[in-house]
Amino acid sequence: MLYVTIYKKKLLVEWAEKKILIIHDIVNIKHFSYQLFKKDLTPDIVIYGHTHRPKVEKFNNILYLNPGSVSKPRSGKYGTVMILTINDNKIEHKCIEIK
Repeated sequence: MLYVTIYKKKLLVEWAEKKILIIHDIVNIKHFSYQLFKKDLTPDIVIYGHTHRPKVEKFNNILYLNPGSVSKPRSGKYGTVMILTINDNKIEHKCIEIK
């Protein structure tokens, strides 16, 4: 079942028993993690963009994913997308270059 909650400039989705926060820009993961704590938001995954560079990082038990950009990549010659899979409470992600 999919549950969606809309916050100002953020989207919180509950999917496969995981909370996924989608936001455009977080600037700094450590600072953003503190902001989540202050607002009592505890997502399992944060998907963000803005930098157009793919990145995967785990901080304070939250998985941060930046899929990069298909149309305006800043990390190399090719654009990127990310595939997120959640099965049996297991989170998997894969970044794919679009050539």
